[in-house]
Amino acid sequence: MWIPPPDVPKPERTPLIQRLLEVIPLQREYTLLLEERTEQLEDEIARLNGLKPRPRIAPSVSERPPRPPCDPNAKRPASAKRSKAAQSCSVHSSVAGPPKR
Repeated sequence: MWIPPPDVPKPERTPLIQRLLEVIPLQREYTLLLEERTEQLEDEIARLNGLKPRPRIAPSVSERPPRPPCDPNAKRPASAKRSKAAQSCSVHSSVAGPPKR
């Protein structure tokens, strides 16, 4: 979980604080590289032990941009339906017999 660095007003920025604010993004990048390398090593260990590596999970759907609104008068893609088979069948003759039990 990444926490953004705090906003420090210009008058309060000493050389030490300025340097620390410059180091924060570098440490974040280094941490991400280490996490990626750790996952690679864990996958290799699993492969050597005869296990499957962890699956890659796709990004969440909520992170995708929303689709543009469609025309309200247009039909929906699945609105055209085929007729049912029972509607096209007809009874040619009927035979009376004893009821089934």
